[in-house]
Amino acid sequence: ITRRFGGTGLGLYLSKRLVNLMNGSLTCSSRLYEGSRFTFSIPCQCEVDSSNSKQGTSVSVPDVNGSLKPRIEVGSDVIWVQWKRSARVLIVDDMEYSQFVLEQMLRKLLGFNDITACSNGLQALQLLTNQNNASTVQRFDLIISDLQMPLMDGLTFVSKLREFELKIKSVHRTPVVILTGNSTQADRNRCQAGHVDDFLLKPIRSADLDTALRTVCCKPP
Repeated sequence: ITRRFGGTGLGLYLSKRLVNLMNGSLTCSSRLYEGSRFTFSIPCQCEVDSSNSKQGTSVSVPDVNGSLKPRIEVGSDVIWVQWKRSARVLIVDDMEYSQFVLEQMLRKLLGFNDITACSNGLQALQLLTNQNNASTVQRFDLIISDLQMPLMDGLTFVSKLREFELKIKSVHRTPVVILTGNSTQADRNRCQAGHVDDFLLKPIRSADLDTALRTVCCKPP
């Protein structure tokens, strides 16, 4: 699962097909020895539903210090929005552009504010479990990780994180959502058996991501 090399080159072709299906346009500008920039535009219409503020069952969710945060009402849209504003999120992805897109989605579309990014599972694990310097260890309310990464892939990272949480007998079990472009049943089985709370197939929609994050963050530990 650990990726060492680039892709097959199909990304641009697939992007062009997707943009065309959404009645958009994709353009390219290139400079010799500098690189290429691809830009797309698609017609969009934003809809906001402010009428849904259900009441529901509440559960406890650990905070960044390991104690319990105020209870989150699973069915309450208002409290979910408030929780997201103070939640700490860790993005783990080796692609800088993917980090940027995901962070913008979390900030501008889903309402998260406190976001940190790492380039691979090894870097994230050091951030979360650095035993050489306890003062640098950080706690997050939520982790969103890519599956295929160099040095340490997403499933290996999650497995080692769970081992560390078990070793220190932490009450803070960080919810982890894996993002993957692989849709084979074997990959699904590995995600489900690898201590992952949920996984989503790329490309992801903000509504699907919000639903998945809400589910894993609001379910009882």
